Amino acid sequence: MPNILAIDDKPDNLITLSAILKNFLPGSHVTTAISGPAGIEKARNEIPDVVLLDIRMPGMDGYEVCKRLKQDEHTRHIPIIMISAILTGSEDIIKGLDSGADAYLPKPVEEHVLVAQVRTALRMKNAEDNLRRQKNLLERLVRERTVELEKTVLQLQVEIAERKRAEDVLSVKQQELESLNHFLEDRIHKAVNEIRQKDQALIQQSRMAAMGEMIGNIAHQWRQPLNALGLIVANIEDAFEFNELTAEYLKKASADCQRLIQKMSSTISDFFHFFRSDRTSSVFSARRQIHEALSLVEASFNNSNITIHCDTEHDVMLQGFPNEFSQVLLNLLSNAKEAIAAHRNTDGRVDIRIETRGDQGCILVEDNGPGIPPDVLDKIFDPYFSTKEQGTGIGLYMSKMIIERHMNGNIMAHNTDSGAIFTVCAPSGDFKPKTPHTI
Repeated sequence: MPNILAIDDKPDNLITLSAILKNFLPGSHVTTAISGPAGIEKARNEIPDVVLLDIRMPGMDGYEVCKRLKQDEHTRHIPIIMISAILTGSEDIIKGLDSGADAYLPKPVEEHVLVAQVRTALRMKNAEDNLRRQKNLLERLVRERTVELEKTVLQLQVEIAERKRAEDVLSVKQQELESLNHFLEDRIHKAVNEIRQKDQALIQQSRMAAMGEMIGNIAHQWRQPLNALGLIVANIEDAFEFNELTAEYLKKASADCQRLIQKMSSTISDFFHFFRSDRTSSVFSARRQIHEALSLVEASFNNSNITIHCDTEHDVMLQGFPNEFSQVLLNLLSNAKEAIAAHRNTDGRVDIRIETRGDQGCILVEDNGPGIPPDVLDKIFDPYFSTKEQGTGIGLYMSKMIIERHMNGNIMAHNTDSGAIFTVCAPSGDFKPKTPHTI
């Protein structure tokens, strides 16, 4: 139920405004104030959705009231519609808008124009409120994620310190038992530290690569709804300019805007869910994880003119970590897209299908890119090895670690006549690994 505050020094005008608004906006609540200071106090206490403000008032005029409301942190977001019977020149209108007003209407105001302006202001207020709520939600999620990362870093520091103490104790005992091996132990100690540093660098680079991929895909997902929102706003302006702005038109435009905003909001939720780490092994649908990965890269592939053909009519249940598995698929799709984009401008294609091989379920990702050079085919899963000029060489290595170490599966690649094909296999849902993994 909208709450509207009308400020005017003439009681008759307040009665007229209240009657019009209650007649054309059923369910609206209209509050009145007979002076500028009284209106400011009510606005601060009640926080209305819209303020209708007369300009010519004794003591404090409408310009000053508008400035003070816009300077107040609690009332600055409230739309203000100025109304005047005398100050209707262009300079007066500019002065009103410069003072912070969102609209300026000359008296006498036609009822349908006043109501249409109030509805527009209400929609603007609702849209701004929704955006602020989304902003606050995102900030809260960022703060929560930051706290989680800080806890993880602290835990890693404790583990590293404990390992370091254990290594120091072991080193002392080894030196006491066999002083002749001191030189060899020193070399081993340095090698362990180098490997640990490389592992930490791999994890960090993998996280940053995933973050960059996520941001890029969000940008692709948001481009179409943002363009559509801009077009709707432009159409509303044109309709208003040519007196075609009807209530039905505004209602439909508002519904379209809400649908697009909800779509953008759901995109953030989808990405947040996708990059949440799995903690324990579980049984999951291969088809579902494939489609979740595809939903994140579909816009990017369309932008690169690459079609995806997915044959998932035959589904298999796999044992492992569903989100980690989808990240492997996402990495393979990203590599396929880059290979195709570097090789051809049109007719790019990626085929995905599901197969059952013994007690394993397998997903095959095939592209019509240039294929993998034969002389490096057996090196592509090595850490820091990449065929790209700016590649990190960690994507396929981390994929191999997830599939083979965490899920007791295997991943392989070979060339075809038209490109390359990657095969990812994991135990089926009824398979019980000897040593279950947790992450």
